[in-house]
Amino acid sequence: MNRPMARASQAGTGGLALAVLLGLVLLAGCAGPRAAASPSSTGPIAPASASPTETTPPDSPSPSTTPGPNVIAHPADGETVHGPTVQVSGVGTAFEANLVWEVTDAATHESMAKGFTTAGANGVVGPFSFTVTLDPDDYVLEIWEPDVAGLAVDPHHNSTSVTFTVD
Repeated sequence: MNRPMARASQAGTGGLALAVLLGLVLLAGCAGPRAAASPSSTGPIAPASASPTETTPPDSPSPSTTPGPNVIAHPADGETVHGPTVQVSGVGTAFEANLVWEVTDAATHESMAKGFTTAGANGVVGPFSFTVTLDPDDYVLEIWEPDVAGLAVDPHHNSTSVTFTVD
């Protein structure tokens, strides 16, 4: 009588192991390619048939037609202003509100004056203004957010510029 019980016990253990194994296989099959995603993942999960070469980038305007967060309001591009003191104003944003500016000679690209001003900070756009003394001539004024980490290829982040004349 002990023998039949031992066999039943062994058969029951084998059946249980087989059932657990089949259950795991079924669960893995149901999960498919999404099994790697976790509840903390962000964004959609690509279907198994998608590949990086099949994706199409979203349409976006070219950088030259997309206004940045920094805008020079005065002097306006192409404007003639009375000198020698030129009032500069606009709106912008930068890390810790610091914007850098430089005025260069339009013909020679020689730096005539440079400095910094403050505007809005960290994505919040705010006003800026400063004065610069310039002789009569044609100039380019550029304002940008400096690359404080020193990692950018172009350290003139969110740059904007205007060309103007001082009479």
